[in-house]
Amino acid sequence: MLLAKPLATLALLGLALHATAAEPDWREQARIDLDFAAQAIAERHAGAVLGHAHILNQLERGLRHARADLPRVHSAADHRALLRRFVAGFGDPHLGLQTVGKLKGWNGLLIDAAEGRFEVVHTEPDADLPPVGSELLDCDGVWIGSYLKAQVAPGVTEGLEQPSGLSQLARRVMFDNDLGWAPGRCRFRLADGPLREWSLPARPFSASWPEERLDRALAQTGFTPLPIGLTQPAPGVLWAAIGSLNLGDPKTAQALDTLIAQLAEQGPRAQWVVFDLRGNGGGASSPGGRALKALYGEAYGGRLAELPYNGKQVVVHPDAVQMLRGLAARTDLPAEVQGQVREALQALEAAQQRGERVATLSPVAPPAARDALRAQLRQRPGGPRLAALIDRGCFSSCMALLQMLQGPADTLVLGEATVGYSPYGEIAPLPLPSGQGTLRLPAAYFVSEQAAQQPFVPQRRYPGRMHDGAAVQAWVLQQLQAATQPR
Repeated sequence: MLLAKPLATLALLGLALHATAAEPDWREQARIDLDFAAQAIAERHAGAVLGHAHILNQLERGLRHARADLPRVHSAADHRALLRRFVAGFGDPHLGLQTVGKLKGWNGLLIDAAEGRFEVVHTEPDADLPPVGSELLDCDGVWIGSYLKAQVAPGVTEGLEQPSGLSQLARRVMFDNDLGWAPGRCRFRLADGPLREWSLPARPFSASWPEERLDRALAQTGFTPLPIGLTQPAPGVLWAAIGSLNLGDPKTAQALDTLIAQLAEQGPRAQWVVFDLRGNGGGASSPGGRALKALYGEAYGGRLAELPYNGKQVVVHPDAVQMLRGLAARTDLPAEVQGQVREALQALEAAQQRGERVATLSPVAPPAARDALRAQLRQRPGGPRLAALIDRGCFSSCMALLQMLQGPADTLVLGEATVGYSPYGEIAPLPLPSGQGTLRLPAAYFVSEQAAQQPFVPQRRYPGRMHDGAAVQAWVLQQLQAATQPR
């Protein structure tokens, strides 16, 4: 159990903040929530329970740094920032913190990063702001890359070492989210050469400046997943848009069933099947296996479905058992999900009776067996050639599907790099004692050859921005044609 270390007397430091009936003691709230989160991670995060060094090291280091920052907590915003930094430090998108704070304002500007350059990609038309195409140079006296590292990176999961890291940070920096990272003044180089400085105060959202403006701007400059479905953009090419694998949503589950049936009917005769996985944040990995069985049959497609994971372990906790019992009682879940829930519940209940902290749902195969499996799958037994289109939005079960698609040696992976891989999953919500947020804890560990936080990188990178649907599809078709030409 992790217990709070006594803090130095704050009054001696001149930092004491007296709580009133109207204003909570945010420092004390932060201390309680921090210790609660640290203890929950130690006891219930699969990586911590299994002794994974990168989780345990960050738990010790992050807790030490967060406790040192407690004297600086004076407000709700300080409280949120401290907890966000602590959780984000693990670098695992499956471990998250949803806080009660929300966006307060926006200055009307959106920035993106590519090839070491920071560029204005959107400007609201009724605001005095640098035009689209202007280059952002520095903010508050420091180069924008360093500004993002110091101000934004500590509060988000995406690291600067990730291929899309700077882009993800740049796209967030102009919001006032009450975490204090929006800049005050920035310098830009205009498209025709002159340098100009702008003051960039965030404009509070109101009836005349609604948050919907920001939503529209983000949609226009980012990628929105396509509806799940099958199209034929060129002769011999089937385009399978799979923007979600969330079987908990009945419409998504039905759309996936329809798509898989279409693949079974049309796929075996196609030359190429493109799996468009852009924006797919995951859900369940089983639809991917079913899609590949539809294309290649049980013998080959079923073996491809074994590629992502080499064993599964789940932390045994009374709350996890209770959650599974609740899921098992539901009648609205697809049959395959219900089967998985019942299997997991039986394993956890048996492990709980034996007094074990971890339940093994599937054993780990030796490396030689995994090598043999991959070698057997490199050659397709006929059927269509595969291509995967990925972006930074492909995560969790989307990455599992990608690993299935990479089984054949001639699969083509296109697009942009994903965020870092997480070997954890099966998220359980845990409200903070203060009521100021909810911790999301992964209870399961999926053994995989992919390293934690390692991104999946395409063989051929799209040279533009991934939200331009028509241009991306035309480029993909060019890549397929080039890969089909005899050498």
